[in-house]
Amino acid sequence: MATNYRILFLAVILFLFGCSSSKEHLSTKTYDIVKYTVVNNTQYSLSVIRKNVEWGNWVSKPISTIQPYGRDSFSTKGTLTAGTEGNVEYSIYKGSFDVYWSLSHWGSVKNDLSINDPHELYNIYRVKDASNTYTVYVNEKNAAKKYNVLIMSDPQPFRLNTSSNNPNKDRSEWESFNAVVSSSIKKLKNDKNFAFGIVNGDITEFGRRDSRESFDEIYTSRLSSTLFIGLGNHDYANNVGDCTTTGEPSSDGCALSAVWDMNDRINEYKKMNMEVFSAYFDENKKTGSLAYSWDYGDMHYVQLQNYPTYTTTLSPTFGADTKIKSSLSWLEKDLQSAANRGKTIILNFHDAKDHFIKKSSQDELNKFKQLLEKYKVIVIFVGHTHSAGKSDLYGIPLYNSGALFQGDYLVATVDGKCIQVSRYNGSSGNPKFIEQFSSICGK
Repeated sequence: MATNYRILFLAVILFLFGCSSSKEHLSTKTYDIVKYTVVNNTQYSLSVIRKNVEWGNWVSKPISTIQPYGRDSFSTKGTLTAGTEGNVEYSIYKGSFDVYWSLSHWGSVKNDLSINDPHELYNIYRVKDASNTYTVYVNEKNAAKKYNVLIMSDPQPFRLNTSSNNPNKDRSEWESFNAVVSSSIKKLKNDKNFAFGIVNGDITEFGRRDSRESFDEIYTSRLSSTLFIGLGNHDYANNVGDCTTTGEPSSDGCALSAVWDMNDRINEYKKMNMEVFSAYFDENKKTGSLAYSWDYGDMHYVQLQNYPTYTTTLSPTFGADTKIKSSLSWLEKDLQSAANRGKTIILNFHDAKDHFIKKSSQDELNKFKQLLEKYKVIVIFVGHTHSAGKSDLYGIPLYNSGALFQGDYLVATVDGKCIQVSRYNGSSGNPKFIEQFSSICGK
């Protein structure tokens, strides 16, 4: 008899355990996870004021800041004995909003979106995408599409326009002069409030790490704005087979250093969670052009690095080669996608009329011209010549930002689908206005 009771007791325990396991599986898989995506369709950043989970656990936490025209997702999950409840509160320019959710263990759902918008600047609403999956859209009612972009090129540490300059050694001299130029940009930023900056190549003179460190110290850190970087011939092309660097004794060492630093920067841009960002480089295969693009307002910006058709193969001392490919095929797909979104297109690269023209085939040049015309590229920004001003490339307005080591830079004022470019020089420490070019509008 005692044996029968023991068998019955074990059967009951196993039954209850099986039910418990089944319940946990059902709870986790069917209704115990809540996911939110927040889409920031404004020119302002969203900052998390408070994030809290009363019941359950975070599966993925919200990032602290969602950049303009960016997005982020977060989710929570209940436990075996409880559901999930919490909230995330965001601040935005002159307002805030709070996302609240409650999902009981038995499937009872409550969601609330509390909005503090005293100036009635925004249209903020929630959409249910699937079971317990939601998207919050943050839009501007009267989208202020006017903003300023800082356009630069050719800092080239440690190069200076002096007869005694040694670009290999004159670090302190270069930093002293460029600190003055950087100061002038900061003064102009107080008035222009740059959305971001673009640097079109020759970040260094020889692709070396210490040069990039000086550039980042003087410009990236001090300007406190996102700088979208591109490479120029001095960063990698000039150094192929001709420059070693610490950690890479290969004659391609300096060029490899520049390429992989660029890859690291692209990975950082990806973390900004912009709504649209694309890049052409496969880290595992070590191949691509390093071209990348992003949307901002009505504009689509493309960074094509040295020039659109540049190719080379870089060989390290150990490991696989890094193969730099032409951007043309990627560019065609990228521009088609941007056109489908109704964006006006702005191109950036380093060298427009020197090596690009001399080293590209006629078929490549014809293809590039065709893309400019088909997708109605509005302007192109370049560097390389150290001569600031305006010309054209295949009938498209071409703006050269001169050279930072001479104090040159441009400011592009964007208003919807229109752009107007102004030229400045900051070698005195103050932003000296040089000239303003006519406004150009896309369709």
